[in-house]
Amino acid sequence: MNAVKRCLEWLTSRERRRVERKGRLPLVAHYWDGGAPMAHEVRDISDQGLYLLTEHRWYPGTLVMLSLQRGDLPESDPDRSITVSAKVIRSGTDGVGFLLALPQEQARTSMNDGMPLGADKRSFERFLSRLRAN
Repeated sequence: MNAVKRCLEWLTSRERRRVERKGRLPLVAHYWDGGAPMAHEVRDISDQGLYLLTEHRWYPGTLVMLSLQRGDLPESDPDRSITVSAKVIRSGTDGVGFLLALPQEQARTSMNDGMPLGADKRSFERFLSRLRAN
């Protein structure tokens, strides 16, 4: 009976994510949408994805290049920003959830079929660990 109860609780629960997320960060994201650059607050982030507060909505499955920028470091700091490739997985009332598309290793060139790749998994994990340390 416990298994049935746990299953029902899981099905009715809104929170199914299992990865720890870090919220309330000095972190914004920029993406190009054809308009003037605007900073969008990152509500939470994990090593697998992030939730971006934005009015823009993309179709699920859309790949978006995001430039993540820390607001707690000076502009001259090389660890202030990182660019990642992310896939839209859901839209909420206040923003969009992304799954990070991080290659295991950075390719020899920064381009693959003419498209920028963004950071690799190791570089992003280093960026995230430094962010969590503050």
